[in-house]
Amino acid sequence: MFSPLLKQGKYCLFDAEKNKKYATGTYEGRWDNICGEDYIKSQFQKLKEKFTDQGVPVIIGEFAAVRRTLPDQQAQEGHDLSRAAFDKCVVREANARGLVPFYWDRGDGVFDRKNLQVYDELEYNGLMEGIK
Repeated sequence: MFSPLLKQGKYCLFDAEKNKKYATGTYEGRWDNICGEDYIKSQFQKLKEKFTDQGVPVIIGEFAAVRRTLPDQQAQEGHDLSRAAFDKCVVREANARGLVPFYWDRGDGVFDRKNLQVYDELEYNGLMEGIK
């Protein structure tokens, strides 16, 4: 799983080595690195070589980093920034390799479907920056 989350007592961040400064307070020394940009690049490169280069289209069916509410403000900031960075990386790296990513918004993510407005500007910007 790529998304930043609390798992088995760890505070997990996208590219955690760069962002471990957010693991403070309750999360001090408990940060973990599920994956990072290099991992996503390598996995998407494998898909490109195995399928896209052979003329087989690849759709990344659903991706998302689940929103969590954390009691520690600095940890929350790291979580939110991590989600946006993850989205940006997935979109950018998929597009660079001819893969088609589909963002999964569970209704509590980026968009307020009822009012047709952006709910989370930070994550929305991460998605849009990945397109460029």
